[in-house]
Amino acid sequence: MARKAARVLILGGVLAGLVGGLLAWDEDARREQVETCRRVLPALLPPETEPKLLRAGSGASAETARIDYQVAGRPHAVLCRFDREGALAEIVHDGRPVSGASLHFLKRYYLDTPEAHAAKQPRERPQ
Repeated sequence: MARKAARVLILGGVLAGLVGGLLAWDEDARREQVETCRRVLPALLPPETEPKLLRAGSGASAETARIDYQVAGRPHAVLCRFDREGALAEIVHDGRPVSGASLHFLKRYYLDTPEAHAAKQPRERPQ
């Protein structure tokens, strides 16, 4: 009987480790999606715009990220949807979808460039 209990404990430990690993991977993927969506924002705004970040986090569903920000006291939002592989599939800015051509150019010629990574990110709202 002790051997059976030991097997159950080992199996439980393995399953708990597997679930924990999957949850950690999922959290990393979500963080990466939010960061990608934040990098999109400077490309959607005129160069002289100074956005003030209100919130950056997951969207309403698992495959989305949402960025809420203000410009001159007016609220705005960017919603990014990702496909099953985690690639950016759609951007909606203030309720309007970004065109397919604009999304393609943004992904191909901006998102993975050093300029996108170095772009001035919206500053966090003081708590």
